[in-house]
Amino acid sequence: EALARIAENADQYDDDRLLQRALDEPSSRAFIAAYPKSDKSSRPYDGDIRVGEVPKLYNWDEHWGAVTYGDGPLAVTGSGPTTLAMAYMGLTGKADFSPTEIAQQASKSNYADGDSGSKGELFSKLGNTMGLTINEYEPLADSLLTSLGDTTVIAAEIKSDSLTDDAHWVLVVNVNTDMSVTVFDPTSTAVSSRPWPEDTIANASTKFFALSPAQTATSSKDKTTI
Repeated sequence: EALARIAENADQYDDDRLLQRALDEPSSRAFIAAYPKSDKSSRPYDGDIRVGEVPKLYNWDEHWGAVTYGDGPLAVTGSGPTTLAMAYMGLTGKADFSPTEIAQQASKSNYADGDSGSKGELFSKLGNTMGLTINEYEPLADSLLTSLGDTTVIAAEIKSDSLTDDAHWVLVVNVNTDMSVTVFDPTSTAVSSRPWPEDTIANASTKFFALSPAQTATSSKDKTTI
């Protein structure tokens, strides 16, 4: 039914990426079907948030998906803000920085750019103003295994034609008992639904940013940063 509504109103979409997203991602279809008549505004995030539990968020969430970011709506351009929001909420237990607020700050600072939709400064600079400590690493498997922990997650910039067709940002949440890693991909429920070998994620990445709460960040003496 949602796809039928989208097809019927195809001429009302000013961004063809929304139509492609609807084809690729079933969970986005209700949002995209309603998009032409939405007021393109956002509302505060009202999901449950607890320190130590990273929420699994997606770009097309009705709370923020219609907000403009970069050259389109967050639903198709917002992997950076959504990734940073997931990290922030899980590490701090607070929701004052949702993808909407992060996107607004990033736009003011000209971080909404690049193949993946957001520059690395979104994490290295804006993240620091949000009460997080950020360390940048070489995108290597060892960086994932040694950096991830109870109070550290990793934002990874993913190359195009690797996990999905498009370059984007994801959040690597933890290391599993079999040494695979859990990835929350704000652009793909399929990527987010399975564990991934750490070397697959490393080989697909161009940047790693480790994010921790400022007061519990691991000492740089224990890490090799770049």
